[in-house]
Amino acid sequence: MELAVDEDRVDKRIEQLAVLADSIDRQQMVQRLRVERAVARQEWEVAVAGFRELARRFGTHRITQGVQDPVRVRLDRWVGGQLADLWPKLPKDLRARLDKQLADDASAVIGEERLQQRAFAEVFAFHPTSRAVRFHLATVAARNGRVGEAEVTWLRLAEDTDPTVGTRARKALADFRSKRGLGGPVRRAVWPKEVEIVRAAGSSRSVRRQDLELNRQRLPWFDSHRTVYDSSRQRLIVERAADGGVSWSVPLPQSGRSGTSMYLPARAVGHQVVVFHRGVVQALSPTTRELLWSHSVDAGLARSMSIRPRPPALVPVENAATQLNLVVRNARRGPLRVVNREIICVSGRRRLTSLEPRTGEVLWQRDRVASGIPVMGSDKIVYLGGGPVTPRKPPAGRPIALGTLPLLRGAYTSRPPVALRARDGHPLEVAGLARKLQGVLRLEGTTITWIRNGGSFNVFGLKWDHLSVQQDDVVSGKTLWQHKLDAGSRLGMIGEDQLVLLAGTGRLDRLDLRTGKLAAVGQIATGDLKG
Repeated sequence: MELAVDEDRVDKRIEQLAVLADSIDRQQMVQRLRVERAVARQEWEVAVAGFRELARRFGTHRITQGVQDPVRVRLDRWVGGQLADLWPKLPKDLRARLDKQLADDASAVIGEERLQQRAFAEVFAFHPTSRAVRFHLATVAARNGRVGEAEVTWLRLAEDTDPTVGTRARKALADFRSKRGLGGPVRRAVWPKEVEIVRAAGSSRSVRRQDLELNRQRLPWFDSHRTVYDSSRQRLIVERAADGGVSWSVPLPQSGRSGTSMYLPARAVGHQVVVFHRGVVQALSPTTRELLWSHSVDAGLARSMSIRPRPPALVPVENAATQLNLVVRNARRGPLRVVNREIICVSGRRRLTSLEPRTGEVLWQRDRVASGIPVMGSDKIVYLGGGPVTPRKPPAGRPIALGTLPLLRGAYTSRPPVALRARDGHPLEVAGLARKLQGVLRLEGTTITWIRNGGSFNVFGLKWDHLSVQQDDVVSGKTLWQHKLDAGSRLGMIGEDQLVLLAGTGRLDRLDLRTGKLAAVGQIATGDLKG
């Protein structure tokens, strides 16, 4: 059926299908046909109304988008993505009229039930009118004791493009944390003399008790508490740093088919801790001592085995793109591929699942994701690399052609990597994505910070690579900043945002990967340099 054809027979055919639609799924398909026809004919007002009707009637249903490697997504998320793409194309007068209508609808929905408020916020998350509704949802959630929901909602609003909205959200979040005793400086620890404090390599003396490797987000609570995984008892234990007492000890659920591990992959979103334990992803609130939600994952025996983190080390600059790559650093997270305030992406057996951090609801799923494919992402974009590749040796007796060695050492196969929109799994076009992911160090929003190899140079027998660290915006295609790397230097990571640079002369610098600003740290004597 040609949806853009200006003929009455197409409309009549759609109405005939509507009469024959004897199930909720078929009714949804007919409504989608109406909307897609309106979009194809550029009947924008009809299209917007049709999208809103789809979300109202079938918001929690799932639809499939794409033919090759399809993604199943919640329909309200799909509608939100379609409207976000459609809104800039609307004529100015129509857009102004719809903006006013949405403002009136936002004011009205605040007086309705929470279900209607959440539905409006989901569909129109891209639109400024949804901010008031989301502020209201966060305030009510905090008042009713839904701490995780309130905190994550304010964290999202704090990153709004409007500075006034971000400032208001950060103030509301700070007030909320202060009322719950989560703000202010860390109290000084006072331990009894007979208590022995054991910290061997950041852990207990027993190999059965491992400190969780958490992103502390500069929150005082994480500095005043210690989170420990006891693999012998399958429990998460939270201890107070002030006196060593146990503030919470909780057993961790597990699925029937899962492997074993003495290391517990974990990430924090605000004060909410997300862990993967023996086939189950679960969100815990250690500040309120409750399990928020859990989700079973068919990860297979091999995928549930996680490794302990290695101590950070400086690596030669020519190896940094591989050894400091975000894929390598994230390997110890197990199936917890992406965890942030917007989504939680979990790898299962040939499936990637995106969850809502506040509730654990499934937002979208992509099938046919082979095991071993690197998955990483930010709050805006999720990247699927082409998968690891084993180095190939050239046929015996045949020389290696110039320019092929980097390809033989590459971290990805010939299958091109994929970029997906985080909210709805919609595929995005990113120029030069494979090259960027081979040297990726950090992801934030729509930016990729990566080590770029500008090519090799050979002058009078002296050969070196032109390497640099740069940050690119994959949507605009612009390079935001670039820093040249000296030959013979060594690099290392501090946390997730700082790159340490040790020059051959002993000069030690620190590069902030968020801003591209370089700060001098000091000078190391030549005699103290090793390797």
